[in-house]
Amino acid sequence: MRETARNTPDNRLSGVQAFRRNAHVAVFLGAAALAAALGAVVAAALYTNPREANALRVPGTIVGVTVGSAPLVLGATWQKCLLGAFPRLQTHIGGAVLRPGTNVRADSLIVWKNLGPVSGWSGPPPIIDLRLSGDHDNRMEVLGWGSMAWHQLGRMTVETFEIPTFPRRGERVTLHFLPDGYDHHPQNQPDFTVRTPPHARFPVWAPKTSREMTLDGRTKVALERFETVTPPGGGTRLRLRIRENGRPSDNWAVERVSISDPTGNRWDTFGYGPSSAGAIDIDNGSLLLPNEPAYRIRLEMARTGRFPPNEVWTVPDLPEPAPREIVRINRRREMWDGTVTLAELYGPDNGGRWAVGRIWGTRLRSRLRAISPSGGPYHLILPPDTRGGFLVHVPVAKGGGTSRLKLALTPLRTVEFLAHASR
Repeated sequence: MRETARNTPDNRLSGVQAFRRNAHVAVFLGAAALAAALGAVVAAALYTNPREANALRVPGTIVGVTVGSAPLVLGATWQKCLLGAFPRLQTHIGGAVLRPGTNVRADSLIVWKNLGPVSGWSGPPPIIDLRLSGDHDNRMEVLGWGSMAWHQLGRMTVETFEIPTFPRRGERVTLHFLPDGYDHHPQNQPDFTVRTPPHARFPVWAPKTSREMTLDGRTKVALERFETVTPPGGGTRLRLRIRENGRPSDNWAVERVSISDPTGNRWDTFGYGPSSAGAIDIDNGSLLLPNEPAYRIRLEMARTGRFPPNEVWTVPDLPEPAPREIVRINRRREMWDGTVTLAELYGPDNGGRWAVGRIWGTRLRSRLRAISPSGGPYHLILPPDTRGGFLVHVPVAKGGGTSRLKLALTPLRTVEFLAHASR
């Protein structure tokens, strides 16, 4: 028979010792695992994004991209965690919380760029050139203008660029920064990919077959061309054809062009014309529109010549001011939607042929134009409820002692097209 091991004192002591040895090993291994976990946590907390750190050192580098009014939080991971909840701690623990300002759209992309050491700035705001790529290979190109709302981080100045138009369909958009030629900083920028702002399902517009609309009872405008072509050498262009009483007309100008898509993007440009040989060409520079089946094109147009009699005010018997003399006039007239006042005349310099008239407009929403003796228009664009004055040349009647000024107050007329952009 097999002999069963006896439960002797020696056997019991050996078992206790083995248990103690295993317990020590378990404690050691647990402590080592805990130390490794704590080390990993500390390392993660102390981690600083190397791209972010490099961007804060190298002028001309993109620091980050945010959405809407969300702040850009900089620093190590632990600093970002605390500053995200308690931004006022930045003066005590370091890091930075930068806010883009109060006037940005809630669904705009905000690009943050390190301009380097800046001591004063003259001229136009800085510019960035972007190629934006969304889902389904939906691409466009835009220029972004600096907001001039600078943030100082040590010696470096960080500027914000609001990008309100981008491919919005899909979940993500990638920003690729192109050489813009507006600064001397290195342009090999890394791409940034961000999530698009939350949105409902966007509609899809279908183009309308008719590309001719009526401006007034005798004038029609046709959209002859609408294209968006990949730069370089491309951009977005339109050509309008104006016909008045069935003939090409050069008596119109486009005051404003708005191109919009169903996702909420809109592009505005101003001041095209007057027309030449009945055509007005509109060039939006390097703008490349996203790939949509149709866009809404809204045109605000106004006459530049052949004004109807009820749109013209002739101001007669104007005195001839001496050189550099100011003569108070204060002639006024109610026209269309407001009051026009010819307030003053300033005498010409050095025996010139022109005096200068200061004109005031109240509650005007139309376009005021001064008509020269040769029939060519001088543009005077009065914004709504303007409180400022606008200047116009007034011909001086040499030797006659008096002169006259013809003003035309012509209403804005609006037409819309729903059209596909050729590529």
